[in-house]
Amino acid sequence: MDLLVSTNWCAHADGSANNPKTSKRMYDAGYLWNVWWRHVESQIEVIEGETSFFVYESRCSVTTTWPSDPMYTEMLLCNQKRVETQHHAHDVYAGMTIAAQYALVNGMDWLYIEQDCLVYGLDKVLEFSKGKKICFGGGEYAWQPGWAEESLMYVSNEYLPTFIQKINACRLYETDQIPEPIVMQMFKDDVTLWPFGYGRKRPIDFDQDVFYAQQLSDEELDMFIEKLGL
Repeated sequence: MDLLVSTNWCAHADGSANNPKTSKRMYDAGYLWNVWWRHVESQIEVIEGETSFFVYESRCSVTTTWPSDPMYTEMLLCNQKRVETQHHAHDVYAGMTIAAQYALVNGMDWLYIEQDCLVYGLDKVLEFSKGKKICFGGGEYAWQPGWAEESLMYVSNEYLPTFIQKINACRLYETDQIPEPIVMQMFKDDVTLWPFGYGRKRPIDFDQDVFYAQQLSDEELDMFIEKLGL
């Protein structure tokens, strides 16, 4: 099965809506291409015609410098409304559902890796996901009890219609509720939780063979870059 790897991009030059706990480097215009992309392509075989990339960009003050060359991405979208005028979670779930629909109609499985998330052992992540409907973090690695850790998510092509229907029926892109427990409840009967951490959970054990984390500090970002050999 072909694979679509997607992410969303949002960054503010004044830092007003950026996560204050996250390294400022993860909001630099070149970050997606220079770090996020490199960390993906260094761990899995990117085959033209089989592996595609999809970036949903919010209309924000820092525009990503991800190249528009179709060799590297199938689609780079930019929302037409300023992100500050919309619900808090709007672009997160808008970007997810659009990417998921694109993967569905093009016969691809879908892997979502959030803008501020890095993964070590990505090839093993994909191997684990084979035969599963949907995978994301939670359980012992949830930041809060009952929360989904969505920064690393896999959905099979067969399950994508269900995923899209549930997200749209719930209209998560129109709510200011905390979405993580809602997502866990929606998919609790079908999800296979990653048997590794960490999402937002800390501390990170950088000696593990497989792990992922988001909202990285400067020190954590440096450790990931060193571990990945970027």
